[in-house]
Amino acid sequence: MADERWRQLLGQQTVGGRRLLYLAEAESTNTLALSRAEAGLLIIADTQTGGRGRWSRNWHSPAGEGLYCSLTTRPQAMDPGELPRLTLAAGLAVAEAVEALTGVLTGIKWPNDIQIDGRKVAGILMETSLTGRNALLVTGIGVNVTTTAFPAAIADKAGSLLSTTGRHIDRGLLLEEILRTIDRWFAAAAAGDYAGVLAAWRRRDVCRDRRLHWLSSDGAVIAGVACGIDEQGCLLIRDDQGRLHSVLSGDVQPVAAQK
Repeated sequence: MADERWRQLLGQQTVGGRRLLYLAEAESTNTLALSRAEAGLLIIADTQTGGRGRWSRNWHSPAGEGLYCSLTTRPQAMDPGELPRLTLAAGLAVAEAVEALTGVLTGIKWPNDIQIDGRKVAGILMETSLTGRNALLVTGIGVNVTTTAFPAAIADKAGSLLSTTGRHIDRGLLLEEILRTIDRWFAAAAAGDYAGVLAAWRRRDVCRDRRLHWLSSDGAVIAGVACGIDEQGCLLIRDDQGRLHSVLSGDVQPVAAQK
């Protein structure tokens, strides 16, 4: 039966050691998680009216067709410099979970867009409130599970697990696998095993050696070739003048190859 495990999980008070808050509809699970400021919380919505991705882009969240959730943690004395690597760890965890259930290899577009055959099937938005020992880390996860129709603006680059693999995946099984993998990779990061996180992420890097356009936060546009990621999780781009840029934030888009 489709989504049988999903329905079972929604009847529980806790999932994966986190207190569950389920809503049939929410504006944004990340916004709600930040407002509640409670660690150890898992918020799930069956649909979002204002789901957000990076750069405040809308996350298409049709009812019953995806996994839309946010996890909250309160790392001990989190160094702000760890956030880029934790962002990579979260993307890696979702990629591995998708692979485990579909049997299909994924790629990751920096920092954490999960792709199958060049189409984005999942994304992660990490946000924090406060700093230091009081920091709350919110990990928002969106996975297109059975979606087949997308808005025109993203129809040529978005996909779902169903449309890219032909497989119907139970959202409950997917959620449990994501929680397992994200706990494992966050624990590795907390133990200082950033090398393991970066190595596993690099094996899925779809941008390396490709031409990119980088729109920086100050509005400058840089064209160049991706050279992978550094030890802090920043994207390295060598521009057309030979200068190497370490990209911490901004919008990165591959340039389509000319035919």
